[in-house]
Amino acid sequence: MLSRGVLRALVTRAMVVGSIILLVGFGQTGLASSPERIRFVPAGCNPVLVPGQPGAWDGGVVFLPKVVQMEGVVYMFYTGTSGAVPEMGAPAIGVAASSDGLVFSKFTRNPLLEATGTGFAAYSVSEGVPFVDGDTFILLYNARSSEGHGPGRFIGQATAPDPTGPWTHDREPMLTVGPEGAWDCGFVSPNCVVVTDEGYALYYSGGKSFTSGEPRWLGMATSPDGINWTKYDEPQTMGPAFVESDPVLQLGPAGSWDSLAAWEASVLKTETGYEMFYEGIGPVDTPIGHAVQIGYATSVDGIHWLKYENNPVLGLGVEPLAESFGVEVPTVVANKCYHYLYYGYGLHIGVIGVALGTVSEGVTGE
Repeated sequence: MLSRGVLRALVTRAMVVGSIILLVGFGQTGLASSPERIRFVPAGCNPVLVPGQPGAWDGGVVFLPKVVQMEGVVYMFYTGTSGAVPEMGAPAIGVAASSDGLVFSKFTRNPLLEATGTGFAAYSVSEGVPFVDGDTFILLYNARSSEGHGPGRFIGQATAPDPTGPWTHDREPMLTVGPEGAWDCGFVSPNCVVVTDEGYALYYSGGKSFTSGEPRWLGMATSPDGINWTKYDEPQTMGPAFVESDPVLQLGPAGSWDSLAAWEASVLKTETGYEMFYEGIGPVDTPIGHAVQIGYATSVDGIHWLKYENNPVLGLGVEPLAESFGVEVPTVVANKCYHYLYYGYGLHIGVIGVALGTVSEGVTGE
């Protein structure tokens, strides 16, 4: 595990190496020539992050990875629990660092962020999404005020001078669920933050209920300063579910691979607009439930998205760990040559993997 001093030394070393993540450790799973315009290959070293020792705060499962690359170092903010399914316990958030995108070392002072015991984050914090505002590091996170399974009704915010903390909770949530009957009235959870010309765009997942068969959607909120956020609302939409805000990514047609959920997105800004990797859930049954896979979409404005015609780009059967369920919760960093796509395999496995890939120029949606 890394101390803060070692982490800083790692940053210095990475600056010498350069910002391009070294392509090592993939062994026989390296990229082959292919006519496919989007091509991802799971790493031969998977999983890249596993639970801690029994009894540790993350000794049960690790999941919900969120990555950010700074000065050549990949920081993975992840959620962990002390127990495994079904007695997981309250989630908390930690961080691990890597100079090559494949071998991660956990920070010795994890967890970075835990439940507060009172207020909107009294029971748990999870799905920590990092971004930088000037000299301040900001971590958005899902919060639950009471015991329960799945994401809560609040998105909180914490700040720190360094990725490893110390992190300070804001006293009030920065985003909450919608009104009764709204598409996001049951839960909201942050997915990623993108810097725009006007400030920041937050992509978040929401739904009426996490534990029922209700659809799971992707929403967006914008902020000029990273502090005050406004949910995206399309004024022309009708019905009580979309009175105050609207999803920005639509579900697929009935029976398709993303007809039950299109959420949990990782968005990158490109020279021509934006690209997105997102989680889709469809009616294909697996040994533990519906299949969970990852798709790709592009956008000119970050609001209206076109899905790739050959979705999903990563899913069932891509590697042994994904055979029983698929892959979920994508998070991506990219350099000039490759995308590094990190994901989980479901709580029944409770580890995190990565696939290396390329996206050809000119890839468009349906």
